[in-house]
Amino acid sequence: MNKSKPIVYQSLSIPGQQTATTGQSIDPVTRDFVTQTIPVTNLSVNPQATSFNGNSIYNIIKQIGMQAEYSLLDVEKQIIMLPPLQK
Repeated sequence: MNKSKPIVYQSLSIPGQQTATTGQSIDPVTRDFVTQTIPVTNLSVNPQATSFNGNSIYNIIKQIGMQAEYSLLDVEKQIIMLPPLQK
């Protein structure tokens, strides 16, 4: 059985959030309180990829092959055990 390239599970999420921050300061020239609202946007990118899965897919394929081989041997055993046909 040839080994094929491993299957890689990938995902990508891009969550975001937008808020407004309000703050006060004193204008140094007029000495008045100045209120400002500043919009804030937060974005992030979260890539995910499985780099190693313990060869589970390869092992599953190998197990299926072994089960098929065992089934074939079982059929051959039953054929050998059949009584001969009587005429």
